Amino acid sequence: MNNLNEFSRTVYPTGYDYDYATLCSGPATAADFHGYSDSEVANATERRRTGDSMLPPALVAPTDDVGFLQICMYPVFDRASALPPEYGTVPATSLTLDRPASIELLGYIVDAPVAQPCSTPATRFAWTDLRRPDGSGTARIAIELDGCRRVAGLGPLRELPISAYDILTRDR
Repeated sequence: MNNLNEFSRTVYPTGYDYDYATLCSGPATAADFHGYSDSEVANATERRRTGDSMLPPALVAPTDDVGFLQICMYPVFDRASALPPEYGTVPATSLTLDRPASIELLGYIVDAPVAQPCSTPATRFAWTDLRRPDGSGTARIAIELDGCRRVAGLGPLRELPISAYDILTRDR
């Protein structure tokens, strides 16, 4: 997949509004935030220092050409106390970032340093699907809004920069 290069794109109107297509329902989990060992962090940091961006291919993870982002924010779900019907879903809030704010948010995240080992559990997290303005792409990133404040889904875990956190929590 890393060797695939997009050389053209044809867009066919479907009548489907990709900018507001994400539904904030479904399982809420922090499973993407498994810990990294010191050696994995050192390896990722060295790769970053030598110029390896460590990002998924732009074909599936559009970080430079992203459209509107709909961010879904959840509390961490306690499965032990859930009733069977509640097991699969958690109430969520959402916000939609316009394209300039979406590009700004991803710029901060892509440039963020590799996250250091951390075991502080998060109580709130968010996720969003990265899509181009035409709806293609759809890589998912997950963000811890507290606890270790890391970002998963773009290679090694990254630290959530304060500037990115401010965009996500700004009063709208």
